[in-house]
Amino acid sequence: MGDGDTCDDVGSDRLETVKDHLLQKSKGKCPMCNEEKWYIDDDIYAAMGVTEKGVRLGGRHLPMMATVCRNCGFVAWFSAVAVGVLAPEEEEGEGGKP
Repeated sequence: MGDGDTCDDVGSDRLETVKDHLLQKSKGKCPMCNEEKWYIDDDIYAAMGVTEKGVRLGGRHLPMMATVCRNCGFVAWFSAVAVGVLAPEEEEGEGGKP
């Protein structure tokens, strides 16, 4: 994350956890525009399984956190478990391990 990386909700432990993880693991540059200005969304999203019949409600899911490039809008998704926002036990019965 670069000069533009901010945790808009400064008091949020969740955002700090994500930011710390990304600073350790990421090269920081957007793969689309090479800028280093990111917004970290503090919500947790769930990617659900889809079959030929549609979305499997109540089935397995993958909890994710998003970062958004402030320049071009590219969205990068990260496992909320791998980032450290959710404990593996909280997710294991729902979607397995990341």
